[in-house]
Amino acid sequence: LLSERSTPIAEFDDILIDQGDADNFLTEKQLLPENLVEAAGRCGQRVTLRMQKGYDHSYFFIASFIEDHVSFHGKRLQKRSAQILASKAAANDFASTAGKPITCQAM
Repeated sequence: LLSERSTPIAEFDDILIDQGDADNFLTEKQLLPENLVEAAGRCGQRVTLRMQKGYDHSYFFIASFIEDHVSFHGKRLQKRSAQILASKAAANDFASTAGKPITCQAM
């Protein structure tokens, strides 16, 4: 999808990828993270590719780096949640109507 874009995805300030350099899927060219990084670069999308020395495609690899990914996404979810709450608070600004009569618009 990034290869079809001319601009970065606004909702993603960064994409985090961990890849084991001993992964059979990588050495057999079934995984091509360099293609993703190249496509991201063409559209200005930030990507952090971390090649992990000696790791393969195992559960141990996932378990070794899952905390980083949970933290990475947690920070972005907190930021987005704060943005949503701020926009809802702005939409619910009742100060301009306080003390004024209410007129029914339903009829």
